[in-house]
Amino acid sequence: MPHVNEVTHATAQRNGQYSLAKILTIWALAAVPMPILAFIVAPAIASPGPVNLIITVWLLLIGGMVWQFVLSMIILRREGAKARWALGRYSASVFG
Repeated sequence: MPHVNEVTHATAQRNGQYSLAKILTIWALAAVPMPILAFIVAPAIASPGPVNLIITVWLLLIGGMVWQFVLSMIILRREGAKARWALGRYSASVFG
């Protein structure tokens, strides 16, 4: 008789749900770059002075948000959703 976790995993795969490892990987890809940019990269590249550091952090976090947008578009594309930029909205054929 199969173990309960094996049955749950097989059911999740059949339903198209992400595994825990895939969820954690996507979370790490989206979340980890922001504190690295804010607390490691920004102080290393900022000019002396508090205002320059604030502006550098702000610009790097905008870059991080661009990365999150690109990542979400990659994930949606892999799921089969189609972007319709001419209409100014996102039509997710996967969801309906």
